[in-house]
Amino acid sequence: MRDWENFGSQDDRVRYLRYIVGRYSAYNIYWILAGEYDEAPSIDFNSLGTQLARHDPHDRMIAVHTTHSSEEFADASWSGFGDYQQRYYDLENLHAFALASRDHNKPIVQSEYAYYLCDRDSNGQVDYLDEIMPWTRRQAWNIAMSGSYFITGFGATVLGGLRHDWAFTDMNHQRYDDWEEQVGYIKTFFEDLEYWRLTPNDALITSGTGTHHALYEVNSVYIIYAYNEVISFQVDLSDAEGSYEGKRFDPRTGNSTSLGSYIGGDTITISVPDTNDYCYKFTRI
Repeated sequence: MRDWENFGSQDDRVRYLRYIVGRYSAYNIYWILAGEYDEAPSIDFNSLGTQLARHDPHDRMIAVHTTHSSEEFADASWSGFGDYQQRYYDLENLHAFALASRDHNKPIVQSEYAYYLCDRDSNGQVDYLDEIMPWTRRQAWNIAMSGSYFITGFGATVLGGLRHDWAFTDMNHQRYDDWEEQVGYIKTFFEDLEYWRLTPNDALITSGTGTHHALYEVNSVYIIYAYNEVISFQVDLSDAEGSYEGKRFDPRTGNSTSLGSYIGGDTITISVPDTNDYCYKFTRI
């Protein structure tokens, strides 16, 4: 594994970078300029990003990875998508961090928010609460409901299995089956929507128990994800025109239940069948 600090000078780094660009840029890829760039403070990553963009004839998207946030490079001309960050353990604030990162008008990717069932110190205990169910699922939905993208992880994928007793070759082990299945349901839920057109707006939830996040495209579709002991909540559709078909989506099974039709122009009340998390979609008819 090449480390930028192993090179003798910035000129050497640029020379190597140009070789990598020439070798791989013709493929359908994106560039990650560094993994944990903040652990190499002596390196001028802004200059490297500029050089990478300059020498890539295919103009592939570029990002830089960090242990926290890559906000300092968010406005750089070479930066194609932002906040390629990790937020293990932060159950309450992940959604808010993702929302705050949207102010640069670039895609947001959460690449390390959890590694499912990861036991880094091999003590027989999963390290963080968000690396077990239901929190791994909830955090993934929290990211999606912020208008961001996520890359899910598993214990055996941390550094190719180097920080885990289970080898990388154990990826097909049945211990991962529940999350492998459920993460696919998130794709299923959004794949018939133009996701990039959706805007986060938690203010659409005017009252209710638990935690709620909302995405919408005005007069088209309204989506609410609800969890944390939800009993009922109200959705403000006062600015919505027309009629809407309501559905409740179960993120554990991928099944949808019809809620009937609703008329825009008013606030509607939704009752939840139990204390599990659910996602609700109201699509204009």
